[in-house]
Amino acid sequence: GHGEPNLESADADGLKAFSGALDDDQLKMESLLLLQKGSIPNDAAAVMLAAPQRPLTAQERELLVKYAQDGGRLILFADPEIQGNSDVQEIARQFDIEVGNDVIIDEGLRVLGGALAVQFVAG
Repeated sequence: GHGEPNLESADADGLKAFSGALDDDQLKMESLLLLQKGSIPNDAAAVMLAAPQRPLTAQERELLVKYAQDGGRLILFADPEIQGNSDVQEIARQFDIEVGNDVIIDEGLRVLGGALAVQFVAG
């Protein structure tokens, strides 16, 4: 609900390939609208916040932080194009994680004849 990548989109900014890889491992990815649901389902193996483009509410941030503090698996993906104090950065700070604009270049793919892959990761 905050402009995250679409789970069903096969476009470069979509998550269909990622979702399909999880399906192969018997995991199902579903959208979760926290304000409508009011909580994180008890059967969730993990919750992923994937590069939100619009701000989360304080209640949504609190639910995600509490979920992780209580032992839940929280996966955060930041958008390198969003500068400043993003929700991903704010949530990560709750766990003493500083999100940077670092880049990884996978030279191994080039050796294998693939394209040079560039990924943005937390620093």
